[in-house]
Amino acid sequence: MDVAEILESQDWMIAPATQAVMEALAADGQTVRFVGGCVRDAIVGRPIHDIDIATPDKPKTVVALLEAYGLKAVPTGID
Repeated sequence: MDVAEILESQDWMIAPATQAVMEALAADGQTVRFVGGCVRDAIVGRPIHDIDIATPDKPKTVVALLEAYGLKAVPTGID
């Protein structure tokens, strides 16, 4: 069973800031997903402290997509 089938929509998933990032990252048609601790914590009912998102794009493309949507990108750890 896919986690998306068992994980109900969460407030953090539909928050305007989260949706802005998801829309920006999907602008080129790529599939983006919530991953990591936010998914785990949502499944077990813990508070969400940060949101991890996976995309197949390279960091340079991610930064460009975010900036094209007027969002600030902080390219930490790319080097």
